Amino acid sequence: MTDTEALLLVRVDYWNYTTENDNKMGKVSLSIEMIETRTGKTVWTAVHNRTSEYKIIKPDLPDVARGLIREMIDYMPH
Repeated sequence: MTDTEALLLVRVDYWNYTTENDNKMGKVSLSIEMIETRTGKTVWTAVHNRTSEYKIIKPDLPDVARGLIREMIDYMPH
């Protein structure tokens, strides 16, 4: 048994390259839920997305996701 107070569940909502109005872009969307282990209740939820436009070289989606998750963690209650 661990003394874990909460669990973080992360979901990838979308992860793709697309074109909108002749603009090429990489898109990443993530959802996080913080669940209190004692009660099983969700105590915090966040959904964020990030779009990175490009002309020639596609953005590396894992890098986009890393920046996005860092931003989300900044808003997370500590």
